Amino acid sequence: MIYNSGQFQNTTISNGEISYANDYSAKDSKRTIFYLIIFLYLFFGKWNIFTIFRVSTDYLFWAILFVFFAVCLFLVRKVRVSNADIPFLIYLVYQAFEMKHSSYPSTAIATFIFNILTVSVFLFVRSKKGYERSFINCLYYGGIYYMITVFLQSIFPTVINELRRNLLTSMDIESALRGFQNTTRYLAGLAANSAIVAFFISMMVGIAISRVLLRKRTGFNITITLLGMVSLFLTQKRSFALGTILAIIIVVLFFKKGIAKKFYFIMTLLIVGSIGLYIMYRVSPAMTIFMNRLLHNSDILSGRDNMYEIMAEWFRKSPIIGVGIGTANHSFGYGGHNCYRQLLGEEGILGCIIYLLMIGPYLLNLFKDLVESWNSREQNEYAEYYLAASICLTIILIYALVGNPFYDFTFCLTMFMLLAIPTQIKTM
Repeated sequence: MIYNSGQFQNTTISNGEISYANDYSAKDSKRTIFYLIIFLYLFFGKWNIFTIFRVSTDYLFWAILFVFFAVCLFLVRKVRVSNADIPFLIYLVYQAFEMKHSSYPSTAIATFIFNILTVSVFLFVRSKKGYERSFINCLYYGGIYYMITVFLQSIFPTVINELRRNLLTSMDIESALRGFQNTTRYLAGLAANSAIVAFFISMMVGIAISRVLLRKRTGFNITITLLGMVSLFLTQKRSFALGTILAIIIVVLFFKKGIAKKFYFIMTLLIVGSIGLYIMYRVSPAMTIFMNRLLHNSDILSGRDNMYEIMAEWFRKSPIIGVGIGTANHSFGYGGHNCYRQLLGEEGILGCIIYLLMIGPYLLNLFKDLVESWNSREQNEYAEYYLAASICLTIILIYALVGNPFYDFTFCLTMFMLLAIPTQIKTM
């Protein structure tokens, strides 16, 4: 057996036996602690038990992650900066400038801390071999958990809504119940809101369909895909339901070789999907509401067009550097529901270029590795992770047209960790 150079340290021979004093147990412990923090935050972080001294759950987990990184830096005691880190450092410097430039210092500071933490998470996981498997499984099983809670809420609404009152913060309860009780009947399961539950269910569907395409546990993953799509429709989140379908088609069209295979898969998806949608439309009140909101809706953007015009005005006012980070959160109470318009309005053309230089190379590497691994005669063991990450990231980039994935910590954290997968796989 041949071991990779540097894999084992301090090799000793005693009485003819070879022993290895390595740091793998320490690395495994670090990975376990990191993913325990991430998993708790992503899937249970909004529960009331994690709100301490009335401090926002997001801020609490930000503090926990900062402490984790501080301990890791103390143990390593040296930081290596490579050329690949330069775009991230430029981005943070520019964010500091935008924070000073903003007219709303409180939201700008929160946004700046948010960006420091997401970049720190990315740089931490980027070179960690084996983290890709842990994170994909985290999204997959977390999505199944959310899917089950949505189905339970649709069957036992009184029970689940009462459980929500006991588990979630008062603000999340009020928001979710308002969505559940209005005419659209949003279902959020045990998530803080329907956007979060739809996001993670769409990630789960993306992973499941990648396994179907690679013929891994095909029957089980087809079942998970179909159930996941049904639960997405129950959440009434049109952007995630349509974005998931569109992302799957885009990835197959652009990255799978062979016209016949592309045609067969897409036609099968469209035919089976159309039949399923028709049956659900006829028998499910939730699906009827979903289709009416999609096809018979005079306000298809749900009022977002007003925000889009305001952000366009910001860009016209300052096209080069924008009006400063945190402006959308202060003006709307949340993001602008179009990340690309918000990025242009708040950070200008210069900010968009820096952001693209930061994430663009990792997207291109991911798609390049996907083409090589997926279309090789003998698919390597990592094709699943390349394909799953590509579908999930495409969903996020599509959702960014009408949502806030670049500006919501849960979504942005997921995006950056998916971007890190190619370099994790190549790290030995």
